[in-house]
Amino acid sequence: MTDIRGFSDNVLDIAGIRYDQYTGRIVIPIWEASTSNERKLVGIQKRRIQDPSIDGNHYQKYENDKGFVKTDHVYAIEKLDLSKPLMVVESTMSVLKAWDYGIKNCCSVLGSHPSRYQIDFLKQFPELMLALDGDMSGMRGTRSLLKKLNGSQVRILDNHCYGSDDIADIGRNKTFELIMSSLTPFQWTEKYSKAIDQWMQQKIEAKKAS
Repeated sequence: MTDIRGFSDNVLDIAGIRYDQYTGRIVIPIWEASTSNERKLVGIQKRRIQDPSIDGNHYQKYENDKGFVKTDHVYAIEKLDLSKPLMVVESTMSVLKAWDYGIKNCCSVLGSHPSRYQIDFLKQFPELMLALDGDMSGMRGTRSLLKKLNGSQVRILDNHCYGSDDIADIGRNKTFELIMSSLTPFQWTEKYSKAIDQWMQQKIEAKKAS
C-alpha cells in the first residue's frame, strides 16, 4: 500500500488504514475523541486508489458509511493537542500526508464547508493554519471559513499559487515553504476574492443556460 499512495507504513499503521481488494479502495476508520483508553469508532470512509475516471466511467472518489454525517465529526480529533497550533485540511488523505511530512497536529473537516460544530471545535486552538484544497471550491470554503472564524488567530496556506489541489500534490518541501510564507486573512482575501466571485458568477450563468 505504501507504493500505491506514497505513505509510510508507520503512518498507515497509526491511522489503522486497510485495503479492500474487492472495491479497490483504502478503508479509513474515523474515531471519536475519548478521555478513556477506549476509542469509539463513529464511521468508515473508503477512498478509491485509482483515478475516479476510468474507461470513460466516473466513480465516486469517497464513500462513507450509510448514516454517517461528515459535518458531525472531525477526522483525527482523538490525536490532537488543543494547546498547539492546528493545521486544517479538507480530506482524510491530506491528514495522512501531513503526518508523513512531520506535521502531527492536523485534522480534516471532511469537506470544504465546515459545520457550526466543526467551526466551534477549531476555535479552541491557539492558532490555525488553513490548508483547504487550492481549487475554487476549496478557496470558496476557505473564504467562508475565515468569516466564521473571525477573532481566531489564522494563517492561510497559499497552495493555489502552485496550481495544486492539496498538500499531497505540493510535496513536503513546498508545503513547508508555504507555511513560512503563509498569508494573513486580509492578504489572502485581497488576492483571491475577486477570482472566487467570478468563478461563482460563471457557475450561476452556466446553470441558467443549461
